[in-house]
Amino acid sequence: MGCRTQNIPTCKWCKNPVKKYFNPKGEFKSYLKTCGSEECLKASYHDNAVNARKSWKGKRKCEKCGNEYLSLSRSQKWCKECVPSKASRAIIKRYDISYPEYMELLKVNLTCQICERPLIKPVIDHNHKTGQIRGMICFHCNSALNIIENKVKLERALNYLNKYHALQK
Repeated sequence: MGCRTQNIPTCKWCKNPVKKYFNPKGEFKSYLKTCGSEECLKASYHDNAVNARKSWKGKRKCEKCGNEYLSLSRSQKWCKECVPSKASRAIIKRYDISYPEYMELLKVNLTCQICERPLIKPVIDHNHKTGQIRGMICFHCNSALNIIENKVKLERALNYLNKYHALQK
């Protein structure tokens, strides 16, 4: 039987083996970039190539509205007008509508389009096959649509209700 040799990465500055990273449970996850000595950590903090990758400030065009904005990170795709918060970032990723478009949807839809009650927990209703937004409905009606849109679930629900009503007669 042959002996397996592990290919452990080496520190960029001193060529010693790098430190291992363990998660809070104590499981090995990956290797760090340095050996962890004070000299190598200082060198990594002052390395221009490393710092250039970490920070990013530059002008970009918003993918949604096309306006130019000052980007705070490499991964930032939208301006602050289109995506002012984490919640609005989730909405634009999932439904491709900006925060102003979402607020306009809320203004137009003050009541649920199904039960006609005021929207307390509004949900963006959309077609799961095409992704097209149909409007705003309440949380409860959105949950019911899950059953109604699935013909098998709808048939089971109707059979269940018919069986229950037959027992009451």
